[in-house]
Amino acid sequence: MSEHEELWDAFIRDTAPLVAQVGERLLALERSLESLGEEWREVMGLLHTIKGNCGMMQVERGEELAHSMERRARGARDAPIWEQARMLGPLISSAAGLEDVLADKVSGDAVQDLIAGLDAAEEDQDGDSTSARRAAAQAVELAGVQPGMSHVRIDAEVLDRFLELVGELVICYRRVCAEAEPRQPARARDSREGTARAADGGRAEPLELLGKHVGELRQRVLDARLVPLQVLVTRLKRLVRDLATATGKPLSFRVEGEDTVVDKSIADQLGEPLIHLIRNAVDHGIEAPSERRAAGKPDTGQVELHISTVGADVMVDVRDDGQGLSRKRLEAAATKRGIDTSGWTDRRVEELIFRPEFTTAEKVTRLSGRGVGMPQIKRTIERMGGELQFQTKAGLGSQFSIRVPLAAAIRRTLVVSCGSEEYAVPIESVLETFRVTPESLYPVDRGWVTSWRERVLPAQYLATQLGGRDQVEAADAQLCVVVEDGRRYSGLIVDDVSGQQDVVVRDLDPVLGRPRGVAGMAIVGEGRIAMVLDPRSLPWSEGRAAYGHMEAPA
Repeated sequence: MSEHEELWDAFIRDTAPLVAQVGERLLALERSLESLGEEWREVMGLLHTIKGNCGMMQVERGEELAHSMERRARGARDAPIWEQARMLGPLISSAAGLEDVLADKVSGDAVQDLIAGLDAAEEDQDGDSTSARRAAAQAVELAGVQPGMSHVRIDAEVLDRFLELVGELVICYRRVCAEAEPRQPARARDSREGTARAADGGRAEPLELLGKHVGELRQRVLDARLVPLQVLVTRLKRLVRDLATATGKPLSFRVEGEDTVVDKSIADQLGEPLIHLIRNAVDHGIEAPSERRAAGKPDTGQVELHISTVGADVMVDVRDDGQGLSRKRLEAAATKRGIDTSGWTDRRVEELIFRPEFTTAEKVTRLSGRGVGMPQIKRTIERMGGELQFQTKAGLGSQFSIRVPLAAAIRRTLVVSCGSEEYAVPIESVLETFRVTPESLYPVDRGWVTSWRERVLPAQYLATQLGGRDQVEAADAQLCVVVEDGRRYSGLIVDDVSGQQDVVVRDLDPVLGRPRGVAGMAIVGEGRIAMVLDPRSLPWSEGRAAYGHMEAPA
């Protein structure tokens, strides 16, 4: 890396958190028009530092915009309350412009437009509305930087490399344990760190100590990758504000659980789906004030974001109290595209929203209407190893629920085998394993069912699902792994179960693509390669439709 590149990276690391703080403080000012003097001084100080940093690196657009913002903030500080409120809109839009300057995603003309909006706001009361509408029509970019903390900043690439090295260290540790226990079958060993028992008593204590240190090092690296979703939520708050201005719909945005921490890779990937869902909630869900009054609703539309953790997953719910999905509108849109929905259930009609280029919008706007948002959201969530579900009721609103792993890098798995091939099943999807015999399996069309806990359990041979062997050759399989794929139970019939292991999940080479049902690959045991499965997307045979899934109890 050249000296200039190092300086630029340092500039971005130092300046991006300051820009994020400017946006947060301006939003806080807009929510409360009391005791503004100290807040304005904080904003001015941050902008002054940003201006200096940009000047040092000769980022003229950033320096000019920060200077103009600082001057307007200084003028607003001593102005009457109503004038301060009027200046906040253009300043918030300009804060978003500063982020775009750092990401090199904004032209000089766009910066001049933002400065002109600041000037107009100072001279004309209508300037606020004009500049805010212009900003709301632009794409919102998310920065994954957490402000307001005293810490040493480390590049994400460095942390990624640390994680890879820890994964390699875990593998080496297991190999040392294996060599220390040559007479013990691999499947009988507990693969968790710190539990190895060597045949030679002199080696037992060092191995236990090594396992303890490896486990602590792994946890420390994972903790270092955790970031709160607060920064993402702050940008979503600004998005809702801009959408309210752009659409003319009064909006209230309520958030719960914004202090939840997740792996940085998960936080980065969640931004795009949440932006699409909130845009859809405002543009498609929330009605115009006149329509809401006619329906007996308050003029202000309600959009809610609820974040919580469930086991090893994070749950994100986006709710609105809008008009919900109308079957009549969905069927009309389907008819235009030559889709016959006669005899379809309500749920099947509603799931049309996930079809590419399907939309109920009458015209394309800058916010929505192209029919690409919902399919893209679904693909993104599935790539993260998660799931997207929704509930809707006409006239009352909709709720979209995202469930993704808290940490996608290291995961606890159950290692199973089919013949000479090994596979890793995420442990959070596994409910139980039990033995089956050929006599306990009953064919249904092209699938199978068996009895489990006095219930009928749909089951499939894992080797069949992944194209390894046909069902006749796999008939001697003795174990069934009960997995919850989404909110339903199914059984995977395998030859053997080796035990639990923590593995480092790695993406497959893009040239190979990603087969259905495979979330990535990992090293298991003493260096063997195993595919990490995604039970939610396994390619179940067509016969599965004959008996469906067994629903998990509420």
